[in-house]
Amino acid sequence: MILLSVFLAINFIGFTAGSECPIGWTFNPDTSECYTFSARLFTFDESVQYCNSIGGKSVSIGSYSERDALVALTKTNILQPWLGARRNTTTNKFYNLDGTYFYTLMWTTNEPSVNGDCVTFKGASPSGLQVTQCYQLQPAFCKQTPALCNSAVIGGPTTWSGTFQSPGYPTQYYNNLDCRYLINSPNNTFITVTFYPFLIEEWYDSVDIYEGNSTSYANWIGQPSSYSYARGFESSGNMMNIRFKTNYAITDKGWLATWKAKKDMPVITQSGTNGTMTSPNYPNNYDTYDEQVYQISVAWGMQVNLTIDDFRTESKYDYLNIYNSSVQSNSTLVYTLSGTSVAPFNWISPRSYMSMKFVSDGLIQYKGWHAFWTNPYCQSIGGSQVFVFTSRELTWLTDFTSSSLVQPWLATTRNTTTNIWYNSDKTTPLSSYWTTGEPGVNGDCATFKGITEAGLKATQCYSLQPALCRQMPALCPTTKDYGGSSTRSGTIQSPGYPVQYYNNLDCWYTITSPKNTYITLLFNPYMVQDYVDYIDVYDGPNSSYPYLGTTDDWYFLRYDFESSNNSVSFKFHTDSIITDKGWQLTWNAKSNTPPIRQSGQNGSFTSPNYPNDYDPYTEQLYYITAPLGFKVNVSITDFVTELNFDVLEVYNSSYVSSYNLVANLSGPAIAPWSWVSPSRYVTMRFKSDYMMPHLLVFAHLDGPLQMKHPSAT
Repeated sequence: MILLSVFLAINFIGFTAGSECPIGWTFNPDTSECYTFSARLFTFDESVQYCNSIGGKSVSIGSYSERDALVALTKTNILQPWLGARRNTTTNKFYNLDGTYFYTLMWTTNEPSVNGDCVTFKGASPSGLQVTQCYQLQPAFCKQTPALCNSAVIGGPTTWSGTFQSPGYPTQYYNNLDCRYLINSPNNTFITVTFYPFLIEEWYDSVDIYEGNSTSYANWIGQPSSYSYARGFESSGNMMNIRFKTNYAITDKGWLATWKAKKDMPVITQSGTNGTMTSPNYPNNYDTYDEQVYQISVAWGMQVNLTIDDFRTESKYDYLNIYNSSVQSNSTLVYTLSGTSVAPFNWISPRSYMSMKFVSDGLIQYKGWHAFWTNPYCQSIGGSQVFVFTSRELTWLTDFTSSSLVQPWLATTRNTTTNIWYNSDKTTPLSSYWTTGEPGVNGDCATFKGITEAGLKATQCYSLQPALCRQMPALCPTTKDYGGSSTRSGTIQSPGYPVQYYNNLDCWYTITSPKNTYITLLFNPYMVQDYVDYIDVYDGPNSSYPYLGTTDDWYFLRYDFESSNNSVSFKFHTDSIITDKGWQLTWNAKSNTPPIRQSGQNGSFTSPNYPNDYDPYTEQLYYITAPLGFKVNVSITDFVTELNFDVLEVYNSSYVSSYNLVANLSGPAIAPWSWVSPSRYVTMRFKSDYMMPHLLVFAHLDGPLQMKHPSAT
């Protein structure tokens, strides 16, 4: 307990009077209270009146952390100050004047005695409560709660965005807070709020968001957490109330909130085989602060062919986002279009649905944009529209279409702003591919002329012509077995990646790694047709082994898998229509070592084999759990690893997460190293590569893993 007592002394000697308290009062950041002693001496009843007269109350001890603070404040006092506590002479029990719980274990040695009915506080060792005659003359000991909350009414009828933060951010917020923030936005808007950064004592301190000017559960919207990324919330109207509550112990840096008002604009939805969409008010100027969402869907298994033929917005600030999903998120965002050089623009969705979102700010407005969409025929039959990319293909298409009386469409269009022709893959057709006298000015789309001076021909896009489609044959790779007894990592790609995989596939892959290892799989990038094209994974060399899961189970996509042994297999299945770029798999073999767990007051950890050299390809997890309400003091006394390649990761949580990573330790110059966790949990992970495993010695974690009481934060 030596480390604990030293820490306490340092922590509470550091009390300083700040702007939180009136002049002459001392602020305690652990109790969030202001304290003062009287220069005069009073009887007990007089001390109570004195504290009330200066805007406070007699000190009643409300927690062990407050008791520890009072020890630091009074241990050099000659006279013991009065506390706001006394004996009930009927029941013979002591009670606090403010009605809080009276801690009977806080008495000093040989107390409570019968030498009085009032209580003073003894700061010198052995410290604690002492019974005192109520008529004695002692200093008054007063406290008052400072105005620590920065509660505010935010926004207004003409304000569209802003920020606010917890008290003391980004240094530290206080205990015992109950702060309110009421956001108002213009009429016919709703409010979004995002908390980032967000660092609080989880489970005990909380931020709650409510609809309107309310704190009732019926209007509760949600609660952000530092353990998850769900920190964005949305109201249904133009008023939102946020409540920040903290308990009596342990604080953190706090949080920063960003809010925005958004127009309540209903989603525009279209489905079928074709349609037209525009920005609000087109061809007149759109409004300020627009946020319009558009949804498009076609028949199951089909795709959406989107074309924008007119586009003019304020560059960078007013924009159209295009998403390859019905959900608008960063992970589904495909394009952000803005400015005056966008049209013509063409894009084909990988699925049978897509969405768009148009956003404008409060400054300059333009006429916006015009778009039309169709259900492309070639995609509907499992292919893609043809464009000419080699002279060899030009010759083949000439023969293929020589008997056609009507010229078929190609996937080639003109950008009417730059007057440059582009294929659907953004390449430009060679001038030698055009027939005589082309490209002309008679259209912005291209067909293929197969008879008499064959080549591309400019054609009006509204003309009715046949479609010319191509499709890749169903081909699986010849190599099916990967890895081996000495191979620990590798990559695998789908057939045709990154251009296009094929329809009607059932391709099998098997991976084997060294003994005493397991295999991790990560499919990234992963771009396949939703629902009907997928990968099934098995915990062994074939499908007779346990099923580990699929990349697409209709409800969500999964990209990572983990075997229980040194063999894993998977099958890539595709249906008869629609393909995409495919996927790339990265796999790794990891040592099959169980995690090491410790809990209690102290302990020690070492790297594998310490003090001898650790092995190559080591991955060892360590979990530390302190008693409830305590922290962990980690001290490293010996540390030598291969710099940058063999690493000890330290996390301030009970699990491994990049968000909770606090240290990456590597090399020969680490020790001595120490760190105190913000909670009762610490997780560490040691990883080594295959190089230099016998030359270096890894860290020794020497005890004690000293637990810190919340009052020592």
